[in-house]
Amino acid sequence: MGLSTVEDKDIRRAVRKAVGNLGGIKLPRHGAKVLIKPNVNTGAPPPASTNPLVVGETIKLALEAGASEVIVGDRSWVQFFIPRQKNTVQNMKSNGIYDAARAEGASVTGFEEGGWLRVKPEGATHWRGSLRITKFIDEVDYIISIPVLKTHWITDFSLSLKNSVGVLHTLDRLRLHASHIHEKTTEINLAFKVDLNIIDGSYAFIKGGPSQGEVVTPNLVIVSDSRVEADIAGYKALISAGANLPPEPEKHPMIARALELGLDNFKGHS
Repeated sequence: MGLSTVEDKDIRRAVRKAVGNLGGIKLPRHGAKVLIKPNVNTGAPPPASTNPLVVGETIKLALEAGASEVIVGDRSWVQFFIPRQKNTVQNMKSNGIYDAARAEGASVTGFEEGGWLRVKPEGATHWRGSLRITKFIDEVDYIISIPVLKTHWITDFSLSLKNSVGVLHTLDRLRLHASHIHEKTTEINLAFKVDLNIIDGSYAFIKGGPSQGEVVTPNLVIVSDSRVEADIAGYKALISAGANLPPEPEKHPMIARALELGLDNFKGHS
């Protein structure tokens, strides 16, 4: 496992340096297909959503590493609980991610526009039955998650582990909020492997979140191949930026469940 933290007002430079500190993007083969999963809960600008500059630089790095195709995808929260509402690409157009991705040569999709895989991850004991996750998980060779450094009024914080919620089918996303949200959020991560996590701390919510709150500008990027290590570092960065969180991230139920599961040893869904 590796961790790199870089602070720089030039956020594209910060991304490049932080990723470079870990040896760059290491694709499994030349010509690999890459999925970049930003945080696009709504169409609001950063830190409600991932900074388009961070998305753009990550695409550039993936292509430089030898990717043949880069897809930027997510599933936004659904207004009025309409399962088939297609709003993610519209949100990406509103927050600038769409234009940034297309400018760098990536394609853009809302996961609701594709199909779903039904999985039942071993160890996901807080979920009853199977889950449905985006089919794109099975159609790519390498996954990069780009969450935002921010607090969350329900789960306390939203970082790498929480960014997994966007891969869920809408009805399973509703089930997530019914009970044990911290543990269920972590257990979603048992359904797929993330190769690289890039926490976008160009802007951050230190109160409120995920869509609105008190904004600060840490100008920070945290990169790790470990979702757990990234979230521990991000949690501490939120405290340093002024967030009122309990002092020990390892004791938070979301991170504690990840440590209990040995999440970073996970290889793929079943």
